[in-house]
Amino acid sequence: MAKAGFFHIPTEQEPDGVCCFLCFKELDGWEPDDDPWTEHNKHSPKCPFLKLNGKPVESLTVEEFIRLEIERQKNAVNKLFDMKKKELEALNTEVRREMEHLVD
Repeated sequence: MAKAGFFHIPTEQEPDGVCCFLCFKELDGWEPDDDPWTEHNKHSPKCPFLKLNGKPVESLTVEEFIRLEIERQKNAVNKLFDMKKKELEALNTEVRREMEHLVD
């Protein structure tokens, strides 16, 4: 799993959950014959880590490493933004419901 870019993020519901360190794609429900590289490519084909084609991270140039880190930071910000957006949408729904009760 780690060679395909994943780290383990188990939960009670999904004890086999993993997340890519670069694109932050989360996958779970692994079958014994699933190939991490294939699943990663199927669910996140634009992940910059996959574009390294197995090149060891230790052999990256400084420029390549910095470009990967920039992509990782962009993905982290996008994931955080999406989480906050969902929180605000849920709060909006709750506030709207409360306001409708005030009108009734």
